[in-house]
Amino acid sequence: AGAGTLTAAEHRCGMRNGSGMAVDDLPLGTEALRCIRHARVPDVVAAVDIVLAGERVAAVVPQGDAPGPRELGGAALDVGGRAVLPAFVEPHVHLDKAYLLDRLEAARLPASTLADAIASTARLKATFTRADLRERAERALQALIRHGCTAARAHVEIAPPVGLLGVEVHLELAAAYADTIDLQLVAFP
Repeated sequence: AGAGTLTAAEHRCGMRNGSGMAVDDLPLGTEALRCIRHARVPDVVAAVDIVLAGERVAAVVPQGDAPGPRELGGAALDVGGRAVLPAFVEPHVHLDKAYLLDRLEAARLPASTLADAIASTARLKATFTRADLRERAERALQALIRHGCTAARAHVEIAPPVGLLGVEVHLELAAAYADTIDLQLVAFP
């Protein structure tokens, strides 16, 4: 990893400090993150140190009890008493339907109720192209990642007129982002 970034495995730990900044956005140099110091975690009153081993939390110990940087073999990050939370999981997302509202409005198609949105989106499906679908789905996937999501279940449309286009695009995205997010595909409807 370069300056200011962590390896993909460290990002997948999904830890975010209480400032809302992802740990991989913090300037750590080129050392791998091995410990998060002075952290607040759920169900523990006192601050703790979190020792990391690759993609896993190896130990949560009282503040100050974690080994030093030399023993850890990597960098430590002091989060100053901020909350450190597990990564988010999105159990139900339709990446292929993301960012359609402007198009619905431009076509004067109603979307004020779920039934309207479903019917109006069905009318737009014939206009979906590989490039369009990929741009919208990737934009939504990047938003999930940016906000701390490390796993998502994407419900992918396989009905006409889209056919398998959505599956193909989602498989491409799953491969392209495999080091950052686990993307599970589910056939829809």
